[in-house]
Amino acid sequence: MIDVSAAENLITQFQVPTLGLLLVFAWPCKRTRWLFILLLIFSIFDTLIAWSKPYSTDSAYLISAILCFIYIKLILKKDRISVRIYKRFNLNPPKELTTPHHLSRREALILSSMIALFFCNLIAYLETLLYIFYIIDKYPIIYYFMDPIAITINIIVYVSLMSIAIFKPNYIPQKSALS
Repeated sequence: MIDVSAAENLITQFQVPTLGLLLVFAWPCKRTRWLFILLLIFSIFDTLIAWSKPYSTDSAYLISAILCFIYIKLILKKDRISVRIYKRFNLNPPKELTTPHHLSRREALILSSMIALFFCNLIAYLETLLYIFYIIDKYPIIYYFMDPIAITINIIVYVSLMSIAIFKPNYIPQKSALS
């Protein structure tokens, strides 16, 4: 049987090096490059939070839900953030980053996986609140479902990120509503 906490620790420890390696593969495509740069910066922040453990176990799922929400926002707003960074340093952003586009299928898979993890973390946080206020006696969702769901979603996200880095997505430009 797999030790769930060991698997979680392994995923947390290899998060930053994996994203760094995938950034090297994704470098030729500007849009993918910025996705991996932003996710790498966020993962460093996430790993530092996981190592320092500044929160109690009661608020751990709320912190995790907030981090999932930030991850979702990074995926959705990666182009705007990268254009702002270019403009902050008085550089002209590449046209590839300024044209609107649809998310690739793999990005949509990552996005839907992170939304699912966000809701799982919220449900687990609500369960801890129910336990704190003596409404329930045990943590059935956290004990039996949360860790396997989180590990499965993390594996799906990292396989999708690997496929994005190796097989560059074809971003389909959005058509204007007026044309």
